[in-house]
Amino acid sequence: MSIVLIRVDDRLIHGQVVVGWTRTVEGTYILVADDEVANNTMQKKLLKFATPTGVQSDILTVEESVKNLKEDKYKNENLIILMKNPKTVKQLIDKGITIQEINIGNIRSTPNRKQLLKGVNASKEEIEDWKELDRLGVKMVAQQFPDQKKYDFNAIINNES
Repeated sequence: MSIVLIRVDDRLIHGQVVVGWTRTVEGTYILVADDEVANNTMQKKLLKFATPTGVQSDILTVEESVKNLKEDKYKNENLIILMKNPKTVKQLIDKGITIQEINIGNIRSTPNRKQLLKGVNASKEEIEDWKELDRLGVKMVAQQFPDQKKYDFNAIINNES
């Protein structure tokens, strides 16, 4: 298995992933790791429908995702892993999945989140999760589209109080 992209984006499978990232990294399989979405039949159907032609996808709980990754289910694939938030990244790492670098896409604004970059917002809890990922040595790059500017998210998150 070759993991070609690990991305935190609260929209999961959507236009930027379908058009930009999947083609750029030559992804052949998308794994969505999210407990809430994996247990919502309608959201799963919508994400399956949004999966690009010629690409397969699984929408699984964190536990199921870990099991598939450890059993090397995707061994002949260029795998893209998508998650909604940094908490899920931490869960995967805590369960033994090696994650060295993540790409951060869109995380929408909500009343309890503050803007860190255009299109990237975080609550106090999420900021702490991002900081923990930094302490674990995970390289974090914020980049909406493959052809857009990359931001050193480790530096951005370390400037947050």
